[in-house]
Amino acid sequence: MSTDKTAWHPPFLHLVDEHRPRWVHVTGESIVAVELRADALLEVLADITRDPDDHGEVLRGMWRFLVWVGLLEFKSISRPFRSGDLWRLLAYGFAWMASHQRQDALLVGENTRRAAMRDDLTLFLVVAQVSKALTAEIHDLGYTLEANESGYLPVRGSPLRLVVVDLSLAGAQERNELMLWFAGVLESPSLRTRGWLHQRTRGKGAMNATPELEGWDDWLSQYIAAMPPEERLAGLAPEQRLAGLAPEQRLAGLTPEEALLALPAELLRSFPATYLATLSEPIQARIRARLGR
Repeated sequence: MSTDKTAWHPPFLHLVDEHRPRWVHVTGESIVAVELRADALLEVLADITRDPDDHGEVLRGMWRFLVWVGLLEFKSISRPFRSGDLWRLLAYGFAWMASHQRQDALLVGENTRRAAMRDDLTLFLVVAQVSKALTAEIHDLGYTLEANESGYLPVRGSPLRLVVVDLSLAGAQERNELMLWFAGVLESPSLRTRGWLHQRTRGKGAMNATPELEGWDDWLSQYIAAMPPEERLAGLAPEQRLAGLAPEQRLAGLTPEEALLALPAELLRSFPATYLATLSEPIQARIRARLGR
């Protein structure tokens, strides 16, 4: 069983399923063989009838590589590609092929079933960015990564069709904020994107990022950093509201007197009493309470 599922995976599954082409079906926790279950692997299945003009709303350049079945592994920024991951994905592919050799294993026509053939399957490896570890493993396997600007990079020489998806590159080309979010490079998301992220953060839904999963701290810190200061104050716990804000952002919107209350007690004690006496009475009262006077 794959153990690479992180807090990023349930929302990513939801993203792909929500914005896929209408002729594609998506399942999580793929059973690649009777004895082998992969909880971080998505299975994408093509309908018999498909619309060549429907590329979905995310990963738009990926679906042209899908023939009948795809096994998709997403490497989050919390658990990026590591040596051996490509070997394992290929092993999953061969296990899927071995388990679909019955004469009725694969539906390829309205009334036509047959055993799976090699070209029926596509392996997709989705990464935030192509890394040195990934290119080194491709080289060690004797394969070649095709370079292009789309972000959808076929691997030449693989015995199974294999495509690497560089989310940062593909997301930039497609101007898709959610793809850039999962690549870890989105700095100022739109209101629509922030709303989607809010729905996928915490909560009890199976497609949400939750504290129980590895990588939750990475997800939450990126989520907080993407929020405008005013949204932090309205929607976050007190201990999370100021995380990652610059000092001037923390004081934004405060009057000069209110800004004084944000100062440490030891700094407040350094102000002369004559100055503090010029402040409004409510502010003076709060300062006296802070200083125990």
